[in-house]
Amino acid sequence: MTLPLSDVINTLERFKREFIEIASIVLIFSIFGYFLSSDVQFQFERLIGDKLAYFSPQEAFLTILKISFLTGLFLSFPSIFYKIWKVVSNKYGFKKRLTSLSVVTGGVILFLSGAALCYWAVLPLGIKFLIGYETDYIVPYISIEKYVNFCGGMILAFGLSFELPLVMLVLGRVGIINSSMLSKYRKYAILVIAIVSAIITPTPDAYSMLLMTVPLVILYEVSIILVKLFGKRK
Repeated sequence: MTLPLSDVINTLERFKREFIEIASIVLIFSIFGYFLSSDVQFQFERLIGDKLAYFSPQEAFLTILKISFLTGLFLSFPSIFYKIWKVVSNKYGFKKRLTSLSVVTGGVILFLSGAALCYWAVLPLGIKFLIGYETDYIVPYISIEKYVNFCGGMILAFGLSFELPLVMLVLGRVGIINSSMLSKYRKYAILVIAIVSAIITPTPDAYSMLLMTVPLVILYEVSIILVKLFGKRK
């Protein structure tokens, strides 16, 4: 069944408005993040315990702008998540069973939990391991740009991966998955989680991998419960 052209246009216009609003929110918080960039940079540097280097005249300045953007993205996450959830909840009727406040609060807590786990546990281990190959002939001169990309990407990856229950909840509400399916394919899901954890975590040791695998497995079990309670009824 094809959608009327007017519905398609209205949908695109709605997403366009949401995108513009989200971009504006991120921009505002990024400007605020610029004034926090020195503090954020210090928090990144303390993980490595050494000074960072830059290899072009503009690299340090552009990295400060990148830190400002990452800080703005991090600070604006609650607003972004709320706007995305508002669109999803209106389309699939979540408001009858779940309040936006509880879902958004849960989503923010999950994101912050993943980011905190990465910053306080995974990154210190990973950085210590990766720079441990220094020898008399190999000295680490780490680019500030690449270092910020590495740390920022890891933190965002962990934060977003912890949104697993809410992603499953939406898929369950749409009818793509159900609790029986999630239970049936649990062992395969755990295998996928383990593989993804091994790829994302920066060290090959089992300990750092488990730091991501165990929470995600627990969140997967929570997802089964949520989908069973709030998923689409047959």
